[in-house]
Amino acid sequence: MLLFAPGKAQWSYGGEFSYIHFSGKTGLKHFGAGGRGEYEVNEKTGVFGAISFFLPQSYEASVLIVAESTTIDPYTKLLPVDSRISYTRLGVGGKRYFLGRYEGDDHQKLGLYGSAGFGLFFGARTSDIPSFDNSVYWSPIEDEGKAVFINWVAGLGMGAEYLVGKTYLYLSVMSRYTIDQANQKKIKTITPFIFNYNFGMRIPFVAKGN
Repeated sequence: MLLFAPGKAQWSYGGEFSYIHFSGKTGLKHFGAGGRGEYEVNEKTGVFGAISFFLPQSYEASVLIVAESTTIDPYTKLLPVDSRISYTRLGVGGKRYFLGRYEGDDHQKLGLYGSAGFGLFFGARTSDIPSFDNSVYWSPIEDEGKAVFINWVAGLGMGAEYLVGKTYLYLSVMSRYTIDQANQKKIKTITPFIFNYNFGMRIPFVAKGN
């Protein structure tokens, strides 16, 4: 029996708007959106899977080019680089309520929870660098260079949700950090802490019983 009723459903689905920014001096900030599915393990615990897509952002950086011979002066140069980068996040996790329950009711509409998760962070980068004499200097990236990097990430966070009619509205924040690189041989990446803020909704849709 399919119901859209709080307190009756083990499964929920929903969508969210997200904002991420990276610690350190990267200056990277991205807006995005995504979807998620959740399953109620018990009245205090839920598990989830989610995917989010983040809009590309342009930023300026520099690349160090190195001369083919030590007799060339200067031996190294810094060239400005215009890059565009976008992200996709795919992950799973769980949450545990310390106030309220996974399925609230008219007497307990507010829920507060802690969460933990892990997943993959995909980055797609396109870089444009000024022309230079490539017979004299070597660059780690090519002109119009494109690269995709993939990092395993793990995170901890917390959130709050409130029952409005048959829908739960929530705000959450999570800090993620790279635990490994999934494709180290393709492109070397150093990813600092990632702070992720979400606003979304979840809607129960599968009943436990009649």
